[in-house]
Amino acid sequence: MPDPSVVVENHNLTPDQTLFGTGKAAMAFSYSNQIAAYSAGTGGAKVEIVTPPTSTKLSGLSVLPSQFWAINAHTAQPAASALLVDWLLNQPQAAKVILADRGLPFNPNTLKVVQPLLAPADAEAAGYLQKVLKVGVEAPPQPNGGSVMNDLSQRIESDVLFGKTSAADGGTSFVQQLTAALATAQ
Repeated sequence: MPDPSVVVENHNLTPDQTLFGTGKAAMAFSYSNQIAAYSAGTGGAKVEIVTPPTSTKLSGLSVLPSQFWAINAHTAQPAASALLVDWLLNQPQAAKVILADRGLPFNPNTLKVVQPLLAPADAEAAGYLQKVLKVGVEAPPQPNGGSVMNDLSQRIESDVLFGKTSAADGGTSFVQQLTAALATAQ
């Protein structure tokens, strides 16, 4: 582990500026759609996406879309809106235009259509996504109040790394604060 100040400095950097992205760390846990940024930051070095090892039948992996498409509950055109969302998510014509710009498609058939059209790094991320779709689970949409999770985990991680709290107390605090955020969300 690097010095805690280095860890904290890397919390909010773009992928190409992180320790891994600059070739100063051998590995990182990250989102698969960031492989192009990591590859660019490492000066074109080969970056490989691998699934984490497991000793159970569960992979521990989940697929989290970069974006969720939604329809306003008060739209005057619910059927037309549903057709548009369906077209954006499931039709090859839309996928060929969007490619990876809004994240990779989760529909395996649509993903197969776009994969050969993608830039090399995005194609590698698509191959990884195909593996994860077989062994992982789809992450549900984030609940109201859940948007504090990343900031909360980074703050508590900083407190643990700098010795302001123990790992056990940090874990307890994380659960309490996230539970409160979820309970009071509108």
